Amino acid sequence: DSQLQIPIDAAIARGDKFFVAIPHEDGTFETREIKVGSANDAIITIREGLEVGQKVILNHSEIKDRLNLPELKLTVPPPVEPVATKPDAAKTDTANVKPVIGNAAKKS
Repeated sequence: DSQLQIPIDAAIARGDKFFVAIPHEDGTFETREIKVGSANDAIITIREGLEVGQKVILNHSEIKDRLNLPELKLTVPPPVEPVATKPDAAKTDTANVKPVIGNAAKKS
């Protein structure tokens, strides 16, 4: 059972969802949500939303104003009251910092 794959540049990430723009013969296009699987730097696997042989738009810059994508709802956390600390707290409190490798959209 082969998996459907498209160039990663064709997928449009919006929050935790992904979309593609599918061109029509009359010059219009359809924005469609897709379900994705694994990805690398060049290719993303499509689990649902596209069929073999469908075309997708790679360069979104010319149509970005016409893409019918859901608005991102950014939530702002409530203000936090400052916590009093000891003057030397920065010297005594430590945390281990670990690098983050890759990004969540490119899990393999």
